[in-house]
Amino acid sequence: MAAKSIYASNRTLEYLLRTASVYVALFTVLPDVNNAGGTEVSGTGTAYTRKLVTFNAASGAQCVNSADIIFNQATANWGAVAAFGLYDSATIGAGNQLYADPIPGGSVTISAGSGYGDQFMIPAGTLICSES
Repeated sequence: MAAKSIYASNRTLEYLLRTASVYVALFTVLPDVNNAGGTEVSGTGTAYTRKLVTFNAASGAQCVNSADIIFNQATANWGAVAAFGLYDSATIGAGNQLYADPIPGGSVTISAGSGYGDQFMIPAGTLICSES
């Protein structure tokens, strides 16, 4: 099989990430490539929801998020967030998985204290999807 060209990689990223709505999901256990075995953060009483993400135009077989992705402030513990996934649905536990990967540097524990909780954020330009 021939290697995919940069042009083809850019076209794939454009199609998957820029032609329809894409949402970031957070996981305590990373799902596999078939979207099985993962544990998404619970939305019940925690204020967790998937967040819409927008991407810059693909270049060099990569797309990066164009704006900060700011999750709601936790109202209950989310646990140790170890991975993220990109989906074509805003509904927790639903939709088609486009990409998934561990959180760089390891898991981050999101807790709720008395009166306020932690807030998870992905800064603009740091969520990088690659096709090469």
